[in-house]
Amino acid sequence: MRCAVEVGWIGLVGFIAALVGFCAIRTQVLFGVATYPIGGALCLFGMAFIGARMPLDPRLPRVAPLLWMAALVIGVAGAFWPMMSWGVFVSGIVFALGFIAAGAPMVAGAARPR
Repeated sequence: MRCAVEVGWIGLVGFIAALVGFCAIRTQVLFGVATYPIGGALCLFGMAFIGARMPLDPRLPRVAPLLWMAALVIGVAGAFWPMMSWGVFVSGIVFALGFIAAGAPMVAGAARPR
């Protein structure tokens, strides 16, 4: 990982949680248990952990972790508060925007001639 030193151990824990969450989302049902909600929560928490260290380094994007943490808050509110039933859907959109914000500097860096 290019930014392993910057995100540290908490970033590694977040990466593992997000990876396990993505795998749980992909399996959908494991041993009769619906794993999508658990996987989604793990993935959101993992990305929030990764994002917790990113604002400390000026070389890393600052908008992405804010979007991931916002997705976590909106998703949890949408899952547990009936008035926010649309929150799970919006959380997914905000989560994706976080990845776009995190990847934009990489795309811009790849476009520059060396």
